[in-house]
Amino acid sequence: MLKVAILAGLVCQVHSLNVLLYQTTPASSHVAFSGAIVDALVDAGHTVDKLIALWNPYILSNGTTKARRVLRFNLNKESPWMSMPHLQKPFETKYSYPGDAEPVEYRKTLTQFCEQMLDSGIVDWIKEGNYDVALTAAYDACGHGMFYVAGIKSVLVYSPTTLIDHWTLLYGLPAMASYQPNLIRNNGEGDRPNFFQRLSILADRVWQQQIVLPSYHEVQTKVFRAKYGQNFPTATELAQKSIGIFVNSHPILELQRPYCAKVKQIGGITLRKAGKLSSLFEGILKSAKKGVILFSFGSLAKTDFIPYPVLLMFVEVFKKFKDYNVIWKFDLDDTHIFDNVTNIYPVKWTQQIELLNDPRVKLFISHSGQNSMLESAHAGIPVLSIPLFLDQNYNSLVLERRGSAIRLNKHDLTADVMERAMWKLLNEPKYRENAKALQKMLKNWPINPRETLVNWVEYAAGNPALAEHLQISSANMGLIQYFCIDVLVFVGILFVGIIFGAVLMVRKGLEIFNVTFSHFKRKME
Repeated sequence: MLKVAILAGLVCQVHSLNVLLYQTTPASSHVAFSGAIVDALVDAGHTVDKLIALWNPYILSNGTTKARRVLRFNLNKESPWMSMPHLQKPFETKYSYPGDAEPVEYRKTLTQFCEQMLDSGIVDWIKEGNYDVALTAAYDACGHGMFYVAGIKSVLVYSPTTLIDHWTLLYGLPAMASYQPNLIRNNGEGDRPNFFQRLSILADRVWQQQIVLPSYHEVQTKVFRAKYGQNFPTATELAQKSIGIFVNSHPILELQRPYCAKVKQIGGITLRKAGKLSSLFEGILKSAKKGVILFSFGSLAKTDFIPYPVLLMFVEVFKKFKDYNVIWKFDLDDTHIFDNVTNIYPVKWTQQIELLNDPRVKLFISHSGQNSMLESAHAGIPVLSIPLFLDQNYNSLVLERRGSAIRLNKHDLTADVMERAMWKLLNEPKYRENAKALQKMLKNWPINPRETLVNWVEYAAGNPALAEHLQISSANMGLIQYFCIDVLVFVGILFVGIIFGAVLMVRKGLEIFNVTFSHFKRKME
């Protein structure tokens, strides 16, 4: 029996992989997603190290306690990421239009972090790990370059959001303006756009795909070529050689669009079983007459970035729902706006999963970040969504389309609008019924995200050439070839030629007819 146990242990060791995960930190939800990936791989018997580029240095969590080695890298100066407009003024600024400041600060972030990591000996740290496979964040191509230098053949990508336009472009997937909005734009387009929305989506997509998105890879290509020579592959070439991408989305929680074999949806991998509520939250729930409303804008949109009149508006609206206790994730120490208010409980941290899964919680007011959307949908709770930036509007639209949420525009937010929306969600049964129906579909989904992740990482590690077999040829086509513009022009010219020829023949025929008829007429006379 002992020999069998030892043999089994040896077999496990043979199949155990050394895995590296490269993480950037745009938000805490990104770290939570990568942490769940690490945990799943370690639980499957693999060894995982984590390299973290601290775009946002205020994110202190590694997302996991199971990684063997963790290296956290910070700039020797202020991170450009912290100057991104969507972080500075989440309630005031409209984003994603040609000429905005987001791409500028993003390119600075990509360039400065990549330059300093290459100059800090991190590639040597990577080589020491002798990795079988590596995973890199979808929002930064520096990982692809470092893995190439370190000699790692099998590379996968992970995205804490659904698949963004950049990877749609890199993998050659169709991105039709007629029904596919840009997920990062917070401009309100969905999969049923009107004429002017289609025009807006098309103009933006051409601008993004031809100018903005390639510029992100160009700046990092320059960084690597400055250090390793002009023959170093481009960031785009290396990214396209990735075997696949794990996206934090679920088929039911998307506006449907074409995918390919390289895209693996593992949304829900961050979910865990609800634990026991603390005495604080249990007391709040017990004292509520009709139930509890949970209000949170996540970890990225700090309370002090919300305009003061908007905060006061929230308070005035919540006071009108006196039979409901409101748990508000509130970051400020100054809570005087809650003076003489008996049903609002400001807290700096919430047990979000536990609260959402408690039947006494009747409504979730949220920005609809990716993880919040997944958690609320799996909990079967109605959502009042107030998206602030980036993919949140898309997430809100998905829940609205599923009939479990009402989506409000942050620029048109008033007390009356919010009060009416809250009343509907609390009193009209259809929203809770739709939320429960959605919860059932998610619960009974036949594919396990953890198994999908582990199986594909193990498969990719042993088959590094898989990428070229799964790549769609359209990924490397120009606009003329992709849209068959040359063929359409040829057909158009041919059509015009045929029409022109037909007209000439008709005219010539009429001339002959006229001559013949005139001759015949004279002869008859």
